[in-house]
Amino acid sequence: MTIFYSIYVLYFIFANLNQNRTDAVPLSISKENASIEFRNVNFGYQSGKPILNDLSFIVPAGKKVAIVGGSGSGKSTIIRLLFRFFEPTSGEILIGGKNIKDVDIDSLRKCMAVVPQDSVLFHDTIMYNLHYGDMSKSESEVVEAAKLAELHNSVSKLPNGYLTQVGERGLMISGGEKQRVSIARAILKDSPILIFDEATSSLDSITEQ
Repeated sequence: MTIFYSIYVLYFIFANLNQNRTDAVPLSISKENASIEFRNVNFGYQSGKPILNDLSFIVPAGKKVAIVGGSGSGKSTIIRLLFRFFEPTSGEILIGGKNIKDVDIDSLRKCMAVVPQDSVLFHDTIMYNLHYGDMSKSESEVVEAAKLAELHNSVSKLPNGYLTQVGERGLMISGGEKQRVSIARAILKDSPILIFDEATSSLDSITEQ
């Protein structure tokens, strides 16, 4: 992806940050009914250059589904549409049986936690970077999330433990540890829907499972 294309995408994301309808209702779902459905969705960033063509699929609540495709095939685009950074050209997207165009955007985004391709870390401690997933959680809850993300053991071996500075952009820790931080953040958010955007590329196969 070129820098110009990235700027183009960011422009449209910021242009569409506040697309709430006046009659939008809060989306309230649980892990038991957090299904995702795309119905005949079409979308393209530029006119005449479609990315998604009549896309339809269902992810039942509680199930794991992998979307596989080459670079530029629309995998990350699906996530952007789910978060309503963009609107489909046509078709419908439903979560928990509700069209996401009809629900409050803030409540929609709280229902999903995403682990991105690139883990963005602050020049601060491991604890701070983990806590960023939900600043209202206690330190014990942060540690529990780190354990679930298979991060706790490696952090415990560091001289300063969770108070270890990660360095600028996380340069002081490994790529796998950075991805585990992102996974722990998503776990800490405790959303009914968890999305991985090619986020396990630096993990070993056992941890990935």
